[in-house]
Order: sequence, then structure tokens, then C-alpha cells
Amino acid sequence: MDILDDNVFQILCTAKRLADNGFLEPFLERCGSYDLGREEFYDFAWEAVGCVFPDYTGYWNQENEIDTIVIFDPLMDEFCRLLAQYETACGAAPGESDLRHEAVTDVLRAFDLEGCLDGYYIYDYDFRICDTGHGRKRLVFLSGIEFCGIQGLPGAMADVRCTLEYQVRRLRRALGMEQETETKEAA
Repeated sequence: MDILDDNVFQILCTAKRLADNGFLEPFLERCGSYDLGREEFYDFAWEAVGCVFPDYTGYWNQENEIDTIVIFDPLMDEFCRLLAQYETACGAAPGESDLRHEAVTDVLRAFDLEGCLDGYYIYDYDFRICDTGHGRKRLVFLSGIEFCGIQGLPGAMADVRCTLEYQVRRLRRALGMEQETETKEAA
């Protein structure tokens, strides 16, 4: 009797989580040909991130032993632009509005890799929203050599995207833009 590899279940869980967040078609297109085995799981997980955020760059820093994913996305650009617009409209100092702190906290909270996976505590990683004013806005994920949460990464990124979409809609409503869009569509 053959025993199924744990990664088969991890891949199925990833597929389910992505499907629940509306990313089933991109997942099947990008990852449908992967074997359900241990050898390809690492590549599979990184590729599954591309189902959620297609415009990303990943690289390994050999000297510091850090994996980095930098995500550029028009949604992130719009999120940061609307936050700045909201602060200007409210007369708040850049980066200082309550709505900004709440929105950024929600996005960071959405990036949840669950504290423990298969008996291992997940650590040796960081996730940042970079809105520095230097070029495009971006999300950055950094993981060290002892990071053991790769299985949860694609699903966490899907949750982040859904949270960004929610926050953009919320900011549009706060700025009165959502109502304008609905009025134009009705006409």
C-alpha cells in the first residue's frame, strides 16, 4: 500500500484556499501541471503566489540566506494613492491618518501564516508594505533559512489581495468616489 505524501494534502489545501478567494482559474493555469510530490513543492508554492500577484520578482540572497518576494501590483498602487488622497482631503499629515493605520494593520493581519504548522512554529520571516515615495508601491516578503511556512504563503497572499480590494472600496466610499462610479453606471 502506498502512503500519500503530506505535500499532496498541502497542495490541495492551497488549491482550496485560492479557489475560495477567487483564484482557481489562474491557479489551474499556472500550477495545474505540477506533480503532487515533495520534490516540486517549493517551486509550486512560489508559483502559486503568482496566481494572486502575477507581477512579482523573487530572488535568493546567498550571502544573507534570505528569500525575497517583491510584489508590484496596480491594486497596491491604487491603495497607496487613495490613502494619500484621503489624508489630503482630511488635512491629516502624510502617513498619519487613523484610516491609514487601520488599513495597513488590516493588510498585515490578513498576511497570517498561522503560528504553528505541522508542529513547527513559523518564524524567520517578515512582510512589509513599502509606500516610500520612491517608485512603485510594493509588498515585500522576506524569509530566512529557517522559514517553514511556505505551505501557507499562497493562501496568505490571497487573503492580502482580498483585504487590499476591500480597503480600496472602503477608501473610495470615504472619498465619495464609489457613489460617483455607481451614478455613472446607472446613467
